[in-house]
Amino acid sequence: MTFRTPVPDALQQELRAALPDADVTGAVFLDEGISSRAYRVLAGDSSWIVRVPNDYPQPWRWGGGRAFEVPWLRHLASLGLPVPRDALSLDDPASGLPRVLITREIGGRPMAGPPPDTGPIVGELASFLRTVHAVPPSTARRLGLPERSQLDALAQAFQRVAPILPRGDADRVCEMLGRLEALEPAPVAVHGDFRGDHWFVDDACHLIGVIDFGDSALSDPAIDFARFTYQFGSSFRDELIRAYGAGDESLRERAILYEALEPLIELDGADEVEWWDRSEALAALRRGIDVS
Repeated sequence: MTFRTPVPDALQQELRAALPDADVTGAVFLDEGISSRAYRVLAGDSSWIVRVPNDYPQPWRWGGGRAFEVPWLRHLASLGLPVPRDALSLDDPASGLPRVLITREIGGRPMAGPPPDTGPIVGELASFLRTVHAVPPSTARRLGLPERSQLDALAQAFQRVAPILPRGDADRVCEMLGRLEALEPAPVAVHGDFRGDHWFVDDACHLIGVIDFGDSALSDPAIDFARFTYQFGSSFRDELIRAYGAGDESLRERAILYEALEPLIELDGADEVEWWDRSEALAALRRGIDVS
C-alpha cells in the first residue's frame, strides 16, 4: 500500500480523535524511510509530526514493534534532553502495538555539515550522548527498550552474504567481527541511529533537538559514533569521542569497525530495500576493510 498525500481516510479519523483541532486535510507529507513515513499536521497553534508504518494500518512489528518509544521519549524529556515532546501513540487494537506515533515538531533544521567552529555543537552532542548512555539499564528495560546486539546483526548478515564476497575480503571481515566480539562491552541505552539528519540545529549550529528514536535499544555505545562520518568526516567523530570522554579506551576502534562493517546489512537487505544497491554496498565494504 503506497500513499503520499492526502492522508488516508482511516488515519484522518484517528488523528481527529487524538488532535481535535488538527487540519488533517492540510497535512504535508515529509518523507519515507525503510519502515515509516512522516507527515506534518497543524492543530491550532501547534505543529505535530505524525509517523506511521509504510504498511499502515498495520502496526510496526520490526524489533518487536515500537511500544517503547513513547515512554522512552517521555523519560528522556524528564532528564532535560532536547527530544520531541508530548509523544503519544495510537495502537492497533488487535496487537496492542503502535501504528501511529505523534510528537510536537522540533524547530530548526537538520545539521547538513559541520560549522567552522565545531566546539559548541560537539560539546552539546557529547553531553546528549553521555546522558542517554547513563540511563540505568534496569530503567531502560522497564521502559521497554529491547536488547539489540549490532555485532550479532552483522555476523548474521555476513553468514548470508559471505558466498558473494572475495575470499580475502571474507577473511578480513571474519577478523574484524572477531575483534568486535573481543571488545564488545556490556550494553547501555543508545539512540541507535545518531547522525546529522536527526540532529536539529539553529542558525548558529547549536543543538535544538534530536529526533528518530525508533532504533533505540540496549547495545554498544560505540554504535552512536558510527553513522555520521559519511556526512562530517572522521575528524568530527574523533572530536566528538574526545568530548564524550567516559574512559572507554576501545570506543573509537569499535565505532570504526561498526562503520566499516555496516555495508553487510545493506548487502543482505538489498533485495528488500529499494534504495540499497548491492554493488555500492560491496564497494563501501571494500573501502571499510581497507581503512580499518
